[in-house]
Amino acid sequence: AQFRTWAGVDLERDVLPLFTGVVGLGITAPFGTPHGSLIALPGLFLTLGLTDEAKGLQLIQTIGAHAGGPLFSAFLQRRLHDGQTIYYLSNPMLFPNPGYVISRQQLILGSDVSLLQHMLDAASGKTTSLTDTNAYQDVRKHFRITGGSITFVDVDTAVKEVRDMWAPLNVWIRALTRLDQETPAMGSMPAEPEALLELLRPIRFIGVASQAEPQGVRTEAFVAIQDLQ
Repeated sequence: AQFRTWAGVDLERDVLPLFTGVVGLGITAPFGTPHGSLIALPGLFLTLGLTDEAKGLQLIQTIGAHAGGPLFSAFLQRRLHDGQTIYYLSNPMLFPNPGYVISRQQLILGSDVSLLQHMLDAASGKTTSLTDTNAYQDVRKHFRITGGSITFVDVDTAVKEVRDMWAPLNVWIRALTRLDQETPAMGSMPAEPEALLELLRPIRFIGVASQAEPQGVRTEAFVAIQDLQ
C-alpha cells in the first residue's frame, strides 16, 4: 500500500510481472564530469530484464510522473541515439544528468546520459567494451571462475584521474590554509594523496571475480605488477 501511494502503481500486479528477475549493477569510471572538475563522480548503472519493453517504458514514466511530480516532467529530456530514445533529467543544478533507456529487453538506469550512450554503443559494437580490452583479457585468463561478478580496476588510469582531481583541490586547500594564520603550514603529510598514489604505481591493474556455489561464494583475485625501472 505504501508503494502504491508513492509510485501510483501496484507492486504485485503492475510491477513485478514486467521484470524477468535478472538484474545487473555496475560502477565505472566517471561519465558526464567536465575534465578538471573537483568532483569526479563514478558512473553507476542498473539493468533490469523486461518481459515487455512497451509496458516497461510506460511503467517508468508513470512512476516518475507520480513520484517526481511536476519537476520530473519539467526536467525530463529526450535524446535520440542510434535509433533509440534516452530519457534523462537535465537542469543547470543537476550534475551529472541521470536517465534511463530501454534496449534489448532491458531497462537501463544510468547516472549520466553520456554513460547510457556509451553502453548503447558498446552493446552494438560501435565502441570497445571492457571485456574486449587487452588489460581485461590478461586478467581474465587467470580466473577459473566462468560466471558471477567481476571487478576490474585499471590502476594506471585511476591514479591519473585522482592526480588530475587532486591538483586543483590541493592548491585551493593550501591557499585557504595560508589565510588562516592560526593554522600551521601543512607541508608534506604522510597521508597526502600524492604519497599514497606513489605506492600504487607498481600495480598495473587488479581483477576480482566471485561466483556463488553450493558450498558458498568463491572469490579469486589477481594483481598485475609492472616493472617501473
